Amino acid sequence: MFKNVLVGVDGRPNGRDAVALADRLRAPDGKLTLAFVLGGDTAEDIADSEKLRERAALDVEAELLRVISSTPGRGLHEQAERQGADLLVVGSCSHGTFGRAMLGDDTRAALNGAPCAVAVAARGYAEHPAAISNFGVAYNQSPESATALAVARELAATTNAKVQALEVVSLPPLAYGGLMAPPMGEFINGMVKEASDRMKELADVEGRAV
Repeated sequence: MFKNVLVGVDGRPNGRDAVALADRLRAPDGKLTLAFVLGGDTAEDIADSEKLRERAALDVEAELLRVISSTPGRGLHEQAERQGADLLVVGSCSHGTFGRAMLGDDTRAALNGAPCAVAVAARGYAEHPAAISNFGVAYNQSPESATALAVARELAATTNAKVQALEVVSLPPLAYGGLMAPPMGEFINGMVKEASDRMKELADVEGRAV
């Protein structure tokens, strides 16, 4: 679980979704910080009223911050560095039916180059805060994917959740043509089998390759 969690909020439902997810992912003794990122000379009393409303809507214990920055993504990154956050949580995009899958500009900016782990709350999570029973991990043997898998295992251990890892096999350029290109079907099947064998070696994980 995470001990120092920063949440980007803006008074809208997706911010409350982020707070609900952050509250579930933080450790019992963890710290929760809600940050409103404002540009320029926004009136402080408006910011304070919005922050109080955000916290009241979720009924959580949290520190409230007003962050001034040119963009929400930059402001959240800078605040995460200042407080040494180990997790940054933001809400998903609010584009109607596709809100669960699409990332708006602010959310995408929070993901790029973040100084810590980033979680994106599904749209509507605050209203339906279901327990997390299944963790999916993109895995390709890189140090970054190994870290992601380690975090997933740690979180899953607290709730006896399942961990599933997926490796997506990428074809090298020679597979797309040329005199020396091997038969595509045989070549692809061989690569997937090798990846599948690697995934089976991961302990306590349901691994597969495609």
